[in-house]
Amino acid sequence: MKKQKRFSTLIIVLLIVAAVAAIAGGIFLYQKMTPAVESNPPHNTLPAATTSQASVIPADWKMVSNNNFNFSLQYPSDFFGAGHEPKILSGDCNYQVFPGACPNINSIVAKDLTAAGGDAKAVSDNLALADYWQKPQGEKLTVGQTDYCLYQSADAAMGHVYNNYYYATVKNNQCLVITWATDSENCDFYLPLEKDNAAQKKNYEACVLKNKNQPDILRRIIATFNFYK
Repeated sequence: MKKQKRFSTLIIVLLIVAAVAAIAGGIFLYQKMTPAVESNPPHNTLPAATTSQASVIPADWKMVSNNNFNFSLQYPSDFFGAGHEPKILSGDCNYQVFPGACPNINSIVAKDLTAAGGDAKAVSDNLALADYWQKPQGEKLTVGQTDYCLYQSADAAMGHVYNNYYYATVKNNQCLVITWATDSENCDFYLPLEKDNAAQKKNYEACVLKNKNQPDILRRIIATFNFYK
């Protein structure tokens, strides 16, 4: 009787082991057969780009240039919101520290923000308190043979995150600063999807696609940075 009981217990244990092995094997096969999904980079970070990452530039991309520094870049005409398109700024800075450290570009940023309608004193006071303008934020970028320092700031409102980017390099004992702003929308605003609401579904999918493609488009724009002769 005891032998029969031990035999029954052994059978149950073997069945449990077999079941666990089958489940583990199934999970392994599923993972092998399912393509990996690469997570999107955070909205406020960009890996360093090089010119080798640039593909053929579409004909409808716009160009902005500065003939004083013989510098140009290109960007999609429909990518940036109104007033957020790339601009090329320049001004005095502590250029002697570059590229070992990133120079202070507060005066250049303050001048640009004031020209855009900001209160001069408020802008100056805010930048003076912002420690991130005193040192590099994120990675230093090398595009072609030119080093840049990246400064960033962000604001959020009404389900949107607005990211301000400043790429600074030094030429002719001055700081040359390329700046733009991007807009990332919180796509959860469209959820949950309502049944048979085609417009809602379309807007949600467009939002997800825009956020997903944004980092790659930004890398392609950075790769167009060019000092021409």
